[in-house]
Amino acid sequence: MKLRRLLTLKVTTWLTTMLLLLSTSCSQPQSDTTLILPSEQSSSSLDSLLTPIASMTTHFNNKDSGVVVTVKGNVTRLLSNDTIGDWHQRFIIRMSNAQTLLIAHNIDIAPPVSGISQNSLVYVHGEYVWNSEGGLVHWTHHDPQLKHENGWIWFNNKKYE
Repeated sequence: MKLRRLLTLKVTTWLTTMLLLLSTSCSQPQSDTTLILPSEQSSSSLDSLLTPIASMTTHFNNKDSGVVVTVKGNVTRLLSNDTIGDWHQRFIIRMSNAQTLLIAHNIDIAPPVSGISQNSLVYVHGEYVWNSEGGLVHWTHHDPQLKHENGWIWFNNKKYE
């Protein structure tokens, strides 16, 4: 039953993302990895993709990991890049339920999120991993090997994947 719900959620998330991309009038991408959407459409469209806050609380309480989520939050802290192995841009966001998440964005695969600062509002789609501080989200980029669901970060009307 739990597997069926997880698969249904993944399929629903994928379908919603595809519909969003198809239905939104986009300007030409600035690069292969950055997509610009009209600002009046991006927030409301992205909000419809969010993993419910109650589900995020449940994932934390159950110490779940490996769950694909879409979250939004305000940046509370910018951290130095992780330069061991693949480089990761790192920052912490706080969601509306006060739960914090470390965002680890692989900048060897995706472009870094430019212009991000404390209090910036970001949307993140990736894989949740539990930790005692609230959790982390990684896989916020496309998968060049096509073996994992693509993730992304949405900031300032740009999609980084």
